[in-house]
Amino acid sequence: MLCDLISAPLQAAGGCYGSAKSHIYEDAGAETNIIIGGLAFQVLSLFIFMILCACFALLSHKPYRSPSLGQAALDKNPSSLRCLRDGSSKVS
Repeated sequence: MLCDLISAPLQAAGGCYGSAKSHIYEDAGAETNIIIGGLAFQVLSLFIFMILCACFALLSHKPYRSPSLGQAALDKNPSSLRCLRDGSSKVS
């Protein structure tokens, strides 16, 4: 969210300055680079977000595939997983 709050005003500022320069028939090269910089920052932040989401999904799915828990890992009743807090390896 913070990255969007940074990239959107950056793109808007580049667009405003570029539009103002184009109306007086000047080259808006630097302003175009500001827009592209804002877009690149947004794409980079989205890519990092996708990587973090994938890591979270893989790490949160890992306990459910654990062979030591069996079907108890899918049980919604926390009391059936009490043995994990006690340190024993047998599921009751």
